[in-house]
Amino acid sequence: MATEPHSSEVDPTSESDLSELEDDDLRTQLQECLDDVQHDGDFSAMRKFHAFPTPGLWINNYGTVGLPLSTRDAESIASICKQSPFGKGSETVIDTSVRKCWEVDCADFECQNPAWTEFLDRLVKHAVEDLGVQVYARAEQYKLLLYEEGAFFKPHKDSEKVPGMFGTMVLCLPSDHSGGEVHLRHGQEKRVYATEPFSKFSMSTLAWYSDVKHEIRPVKSGYRLVITYNLVQDQNTPKQTATTLDAAHKRMGSLLRTWAKGFCHLDFFVYPLEHQYTEANLCFASLKGQDAAKGRSLQHVCGRNGVYWFIGHMTKTEHEDEYGDEDDDRVELEWLVTPTGKRVSLSLGEVQPDHTLAQDMYDDRSPDSEDEGDYTGNEAMALTCRYHDRVFVLIRKEKVFRKFWASLHQSLESSRALFELVRDDVVLQADDPEFCAGTAERILSTLMTMMLERPRPSYSYTLAYKGQDHPEDIRALFTEVAGFSDTIGRSSIVRETLQKAIKTPIWLESTEMVRLVANQVANDAAADVLQPWVNWLPPTPPGSSFKEVKQMLTICGVIAAKLNLSLVPSFDDWCKAYIEIMLRSIKTCSQDNLDALFDVIPRISPDAYVNHVLVTLAQSASKVTLVLFMHRLIATKFESMIQLTFEGLLKSPSVNFKISIDDLTSPSSRAAYPNFHNPDLYPSILNQVSSSHSTSNEVKLPPFITDVFSIIMHATNIGLRKEAGEQLLLSFPELPNTGNDFWKGWRCIFKYVEGVITILEHLSVDDVQNKAKSFISAILEQSVRFLERRRPVPPKDWRRISKKWCGCAAASALKAFLDSPDQSVGHFQYGANVRKHLQQGCLLDRDYIFDTKINRGKQSTLIIRKTNNEYERCDAVWRADDAEMQIGLRKLRLQISKGSLKGTFAVDIGLGNLVRPIDAPPYTKAPPPAAGPQGPQFPAAFGLHNPSSNTASQNPQTLLPMRSPVQNSRAPPAVAGAKRKADVADSTKNILSKRRTEVIDLTEGAED
Repeated sequence: MATEPHSSEVDPTSESDLSELEDDDLRTQLQECLDDVQHDGDFSAMRKFHAFPTPGLWINNYGTVGLPLSTRDAESIASICKQSPFGKGSETVIDTSVRKCWEVDCADFECQNPAWTEFLDRLVKHAVEDLGVQVYARAEQYKLLLYEEGAFFKPHKDSEKVPGMFGTMVLCLPSDHSGGEVHLRHGQEKRVYATEPFSKFSMSTLAWYSDVKHEIRPVKSGYRLVITYNLVQDQNTPKQTATTLDAAHKRMGSLLRTWAKGFCHLDFFVYPLEHQYTEANLCFASLKGQDAAKGRSLQHVCGRNGVYWFIGHMTKTEHEDEYGDEDDDRVELEWLVTPTGKRVSLSLGEVQPDHTLAQDMYDDRSPDSEDEGDYTGNEAMALTCRYHDRVFVLIRKEKVFRKFWASLHQSLESSRALFELVRDDVVLQADDPEFCAGTAERILSTLMTMMLERPRPSYSYTLAYKGQDHPEDIRALFTEVAGFSDTIGRSSIVRETLQKAIKTPIWLESTEMVRLVANQVANDAAADVLQPWVNWLPPTPPGSSFKEVKQMLTICGVIAAKLNLSLVPSFDDWCKAYIEIMLRSIKTCSQDNLDALFDVIPRISPDAYVNHVLVTLAQSASKVTLVLFMHRLIATKFESMIQLTFEGLLKSPSVNFKISIDDLTSPSSRAAYPNFHNPDLYPSILNQVSSSHSTSNEVKLPPFITDVFSIIMHATNIGLRKEAGEQLLLSFPELPNTGNDFWKGWRCIFKYVEGVITILEHLSVDDVQNKAKSFISAILEQSVRFLERRRPVPPKDWRRISKKWCGCAAASALKAFLDSPDQSVGHFQYGANVRKHLQQGCLLDRDYIFDTKINRGKQSTLIIRKTNNEYERCDAVWRADDAEMQIGLRKLRLQISKGSLKGTFAVDIGLGNLVRPIDAPPYTKAPPPAAGPQGPQFPAAFGLHNPSSNTASQNPQTLLPMRSPVQNSRAPPAVAGAKRKADVADSTKNILSKRRTEVIDLTEGAED
């Protein structure tokens, strides 16, 4: 395998000087090279920042400049700027044919935000690190530059503007623009930095050495606002230049090339890192300090000079016998990762002293871990000591591949790591393309073996693949390697590997692999192969779901798009027959297959649809799946299929749309229903229900219910009245007893009854109407009785709820007052802070009247009066609900009277008893327990629980009026605070007028 670098990278002088090196000399010089790297970088660098403090840019004679830069500010700044000059020999001249730009001198602008200074220090630190500056450096603000449309600066090198200047840092502020790219060149290397893509809201920094030639291309639109800084070093330190950086890189490169040519017996070198790192985040990007600098140097030099570098975990194991002698010491590399952090398996064997670029690694060092061996009677227990290090590992390229293929088993991660080394190695691709192709072929073969030998899922998908490479990840890497093979002009190796893949149906699940197969089919067709698709697609159709049918249709479509037009009709006929075979094998259908099913329907014959698809739906699909399918079908253009579907499904004895109580009122049921509902699909029933009346603001039926109604209405419209009526009756839910939370949703229940009545009017089938009467009567009766039993009970005395918030004497006195059944007014003589404290002790201060009596020479008295406001509020809420329910009942009666259900229908469903006269008072007596023998009896046919039949299992308290504080879920929140005057109205009625009322006075003698 060739590993020679490009000629531009070779330093002939260095090559001749190193030709006579011995092993020890090579190791020593390589170690010295790495030891000398304290800071390593590149001749230029760029960073982007999306979060940063605003600089607070201020310009003399203008003021503060907002960011992102506005057009108004840009035009104003340009009006007070001067044209930027440039250096020409010993002169400074202005020539807009060379440089066209506006500038503001350093003395005329500043960044006033205090937080900006710290952020700027960070930017400078990043720039110095990226450039690999070896000495202390600082940044000095130079100029503010504004590039407008057409502004530019031709290629040039920066002059030394101040003593010690070695580079430039440019800070591009948020200013929307296009164009203005920075082109840099050093030696044979060129770079382009574009700030346009993120110029509006982000900030970017660019830095380069002064001996780097650079150019600012013309700005095409907008404005580019930048601050320039001179990077300065102390004059008594070595001059920092890009050329000096190149010299260090060339020296190491020469040593690596010498190693690759003349020291083949040295497979690898290790160099210890300064810091320790966790295994989880070990990669080039996580290196710190000098480790990061050395990593940057290796990244820049190794790949160009026949070497790959890794980061590894090295362990030295010492075994001491009873005399303290070392026995059978071993140093091994336990694992390696690439610079990107991907683990790679290479059988490197033991680390010998010849491999180590370090001296005395273990002298005067304590073990990182140790353990004792098993007790062996009279013999002493051996001690095992271990030393752990993170190390750089340098390996010649050809040795990496040999060691990789020598391993008996390679993981997916290791295969990906090797592939990325080849994919990103442009030098290797240019020097030895055959070797790259061979490596790609072996990786493809390895991946294919992984796919064919992966464990099959048994009882648990998760357990089956635990600790294993997932087939989707294997296929993804296969696709990447195949694409790389095509890029280097060796697609033949992909065909050979794909021939193995098509022997199993796994490949059908990868879109990328399907495209590859389609290309192969097209190539075969171009070679006049008869029906080439037969050689690639499985002879026996795979799968047993509509998703897989859709998948096969997609595959056929991809292949058809690649074929010559003359072959498409023949291929289409073959596909239709193939798809019909697949449909016949499907035995079930779930919700997640509906999209696929609608894609399949236009491609199959009516007979296959009725005999296979509809039978599968009727026998195995859930009610939700059926409702979703039929509701969506109504909106399609498959009119003939709609008639076939409704006749086939609604006449099937296994199909019914039974509604549960959760379907009707449970919020979780609404959330669980898939977001396929669209009221525009069949709006007639929805419009009729929503336009008749609403018993509450924005009360809407759950989408599942409205979809069922739409299906029943559509069945009626296409002549299936009998089936529609039967499905309506079958859909009625079983009603629970009045203690169930289901009845809290009585508003939705009323809306549901509206829909049922609308459908009954549309059906005009007497038998269905008569059977539905009992259900409607029961559900309305239960709703009314539920609300009646929840009316608040008036308080029997003056006892009020007290909260536990303090144990002081004043709080105890307040608690005694609140707990008293006879006391309605309390006097509390305390200081101002204590009085405020007592007011906070009342659970809801709106339920009390507070007043303060001023006592001359003594503490003021807080007067607290109890009220019945809480009960009145709760009762008012209940009365509003009762009135709302009565309105709903009247509107139901009105709906019936105006529709086709005239006669005695309203009376038959109980509206005559449930609707009170408008001037009649609401229910006023506490109802008897619902579990008693006089409880209402309901038709058993509709699943109602008669109270008299199951009293033992009920909690009577759930049917009695609840305490008003519990019921008052709609009351406004309390507002705390002391009041000098009473500002709470007392709505207390004469409920307690016959009870004795006492006033207590709790005072202290201390002054305010």
